[in-house]
Amino acid sequence: MTEAQSTVAQFAGRTTLSSGSATVTVSTNVVNSDSIITAFTEGNANVNILYGTVTVNSGSQFASVSNAAIAADSLVFLTMAAGGTDQNSGTSSSVEVKSLGAGSMDVGWGAADNPRAANTTVNYQVLPADGQPAPVEVKSISSANFFTLGRADGRAAARDTIITWTLTITSDV
Repeated sequence: MTEAQSTVAQFAGRTTLSSGSATVTVSTNVVNSDSIITAFTEGNANVNILYGTVTVNSGSQFASVSNAAIAADSLVFLTMAAGGTDQNSGTSSSVEVKSLGAGSMDVGWGAADNPRAANTTVNYQVLPADGQPAPVEVKSISSANFFTLGRADGRAAARDTIITWTLTITSDV
């Protein structure tokens, strides 16, 4: 679906780069080979890169984080703050993702660890399933017909991505 508003020299809209697709085509007869097209991804859950800290309170096994950027297929990286141990260190003081779902995750101690006597701060980074998203670029233009948008790295989107775009007309079509 493409929504658009136009003026004499500009044409703007938004479209969806569907999950599994590398490109999306926007049909319009106002595009020309010398048109200037700018495109950006909207700040939805698919493009968010979430950083933060959460405190696992003393005596607790885990702490919860809620944010719309978290999805069941997100990539999550954890470290313990203040000189703590990384999640994959192989020591008995590891932290791990206990559960992961749409909008929330639980972070806590590894299976072999007991709750700590002191509060522990855990740093987290959450990325979309396909890693850090690449910027959107114009892939092709067919004068008076269409233009094609896609990710700069050429990879297909792991989830639907909303793209807003503006086309500036530099000459007559």
